[in-house]
Parts: sequence; structure tokens; C-alpha cells
Amino acid sequence: MSTGLSIVSASYGTSSATNDVTATVASLIKDGSLNFTVSPTTLNTNDPAPGQVKSVTISYTINGGASNTIIKNDSDIVSIDAPPVTTASGLQITKAEYGYAGNYTDVTDAVQSLVSNGSINLTVGFNAVGLPDPNPNKQKELKVEYTLNNKKAQQTVKDGSPFKLSAPPAEAVSNSSPSKSAGSVMYILFKNVAYFFTMFLYTISIFAAIEYGNQFLSPMLFGALAFFMPLFSFWGLPVLTFWIRLFSSQDFIY
Repeated sequence: MSTGLSIVSASYGTSSATNDVTATVASLIKDGSLNFTVSPTTLNTNDPAPGQVKSVTISYTINGGASNTIIKNDSDIVSIDAPPVTTASGLQITKAEYGYAGNYTDVTDAVQSLVSNGSINLTVGFNAVGLPDPNPNKQKELKVEYTLNNKKAQQTVKDGSPFKLSAPPAEAVSNSSPSKSAGSVMYILFKNVAYFFTMFLYTISIFAAIEYGNQFLSPMLFGALAFFMPLFSFWGLPVLTFWIRLFSSQDFIY
């Protein structure tokens, strides 16, 4: 879809005699705006009806919307302001010029209007960029500066050659490898600390069983109870202490 100001058609003359000036009017668009004084010279055309009042009739769209029409007589000022909308296509034409050495015309808006869904595909020529042939005897070219997914680049393409670009989608964040965020680092640290603390608790439980188990059961049996009865390691010492205080005459403080 075209963005900004796009010329659908333009004619200059009277009701009985007109000249098509679509390409010329399109070439007069600068930065999304059209501003010129109506005259045969400005429109790069001959006078279709000498001695008569003439006018220019322009049909245009703004940001691909409905077609609008404006009619202005000789010496009137045509003024239309419609900067291109901001797109997230990934491809933006920042500058485009068409012509030959010493005679280049800015066609940035015309080329940008040909970008659709992040892609452009055109065969370079004066018709493609909305211009009359500046010199049939000269080899012309299109010089383009653009950004493709925020990377600047430029190309020079000769008449008759294709100018084709496509903005690939931005790379997605991969979920195939573990995150290296601060949160994951804290989790790994906590996991390691918890593991060593668990081993510490179980070790204390075993030594305590050996020390106090002979008060009421064999050390090995009490050690097994102390090790396997608490399903979670953080309960190891409280449960062990409960059993010791229940069956032993000696006190044990954890």
C-alpha cells in the first residue's frame, strides 16, 4: 500500500483540450508535499488551448485512502501536504535520484510509494519513477539510499535493470538455550547453596544419630530413621531433635 501522497492522475487544459501531466505532477512531490504554481512551464507541457483559461485537475490519494480531486487555474497555487505514515516494514527509502551525471531528479517519494509490505520490485526507468524522459539519448540510472531493518545501504541501478529488495523479519529471541539473566544467576546460586545446606543437615543428622542413638535404638537404625523420615531436608534436624527428646534422657538442642 502506498503511503504519503500518491498522484492517481493529472491533466492540464480546458474541457475540450487537455494534456496528461501525471508524471510531471508526481515528480513535483517533495517530502510528502506538493506545492507549485500552475503554468505550462511548471507542468512541462505545451499550451493545449492558447488564449483560453486553463486549469490543472489532479486526482490523488493520501496514505492509500480514498481518491481526492483538486482543480486549480493558471497562476493558482497547488498545495497538498501529506507526509508518509510511519511504517514498520523494515525497508525505508531515505533518498532516491534518477537521471544522469549533471542532471538528477529527486524521486524519493515516488520510489518509497512503491514499497509494499517491506518489499520493492521494479524495473528502473523514467515511467517507473513517474518522470518524463529527461534525455532519450542518455543512459539513465537510479541512485537509491535506504535502510533495511535499520542497516544503511545504497545501490545504483541502470535503466532496464531490476531494483528488488525485501526486508526479512527481525530475528526472534531464541528459547533453545538457558537465559543468562541476573534472575537465572540468582536461581543457580540459590540452588547450589540449598544443595550444600541439605548435605550439611543430613550429615549432622547422621552424626547426631550415632552420638545419641544408643540411648534408645541402635545407631544405624536411628541414623536410617533420621535420614529417611523427613521428606524434606530442612525438616531433618527438627524431626531428629523431636525423636531424641522423646526417647533420650539427654537433651539435644539444634
